[in-house]
Amino acid sequence: MLIERRESNARTHELTIQEVLTPSTIYYCLVDASWVNERELGGIGWSLYEKEGIHKLHGSSSIKPTNSALEAEATAMFMAVQQMKEAWFSTEGTIKGVRVTEAFSLLRDIKVMTKEGNFSFI
Repeated sequence: MLIERRESNARTHELTIQEVLTPSTIYYCLVDASWVNERELGGIGWSLYEKEGIHKLHGSSSIKPTNSALEAEATAMFMAVQQMKEAWFSTEGTIKGVRVTEAFSLLRDIKVMTKEGNFSFI
């Protein structure tokens, strides 16, 4: 997986997932959602990997319609954390500081679950 980072002079530098992870990371989780509009079913998926890229666990599901693509992504993250908690995984992730009202309750629930399940988000 490559992540693009724009530098100040408008050049793009691609980073591997290993360059983005903190040294203390044991696992990382990738989530994604498919969203068309607020009336149609969406699809979500997530995969858990060891830091070295070894696949450990994954899940996918269709979901009820959501108000936005961001809410569908938050639902995917919520379900991933929920299922990893059930499997007793400890993970470290990243949540950027984004203020959005439609996904607020899902993000709040994710935060509560992470405290209960030894997850950390930075």
